[in-house]
Amino acid sequence: MRNTDDRRATYHQSRQKALAQADSRLAVEAVRLQAEAVAAVTDWPEFKELAEQAIRKEEELGGQGNGDEQSRMPPADMGDVNHE
Repeated sequence: MRNTDDRRATYHQSRQKALAQADSRLAVEAVRLQAEAVAAVTDWPEFKELAEQAIRKEEELGGQGNGDEQSRMPPADMGDVNHE
């Protein structure tokens, strides 16, 4: 169990760092999609929060760029996931 907790914490930290360093909408979107995927499968709250942070950062970056970096995937609705 400790191994899982360590990997969970390490992966979360790496995604937080990636989000902090992301300077384009596509980079932020990649982090968001990863966080949403983990949250959908595991229901871990820190990844839901990370996905929400990424959505906010995507919105901040929305006015910047040349239009080539449009988001390709809308945010996931976590309520649609079946955890059975």
